[in-house]
Amino acid sequence: MAASTFVKTIKFNKQGGKVSANIFIGQAQFGQYTLKLYDENGKNPNDFGEGNNIDNLPDTFDIPISPNDLEHRFLGWVITIAAPDEGPGQLYFARITVIQDGKSLEDGPFEYSGPLEDTKILLGIAKFVA
Repeated sequence: MAASTFVKTIKFNKQGGKVSANIFIGQAQFGQYTLKLYDENGKNPNDFGEGNNIDNLPDTFDIPISPNDLEHRFLGWVITIAAPDEGPGQLYFARITVIQDGKSLEDGPFEYSGPLEDTKILLGIAKFVA
């Protein structure tokens, strides 16, 4: 996958602890999401986290490979947010935080916000660099 302004970067420590991703969806809207890990070419996606913001389950997922093998791989996300009631005047907010050793990594979090009239689909991808 070629680098572009669409592709964000995530700086991490190859010798650090496990890397995880947390999803937060706010503004009292319903949201569901999927997290994917791609290979160094931006291919072969592996879903490693999915959920929604209305259950009582954690929305933090460990990246399923060691930090030593993470460089040049891509983290992808798809978030769908829906307003419970149609109409203008509603807002949405979503945040993806990538964490290592208990701290948010310096290139994040990645945040999205704005007006919501019906449904919003958010796509993002970021490349891990050591």
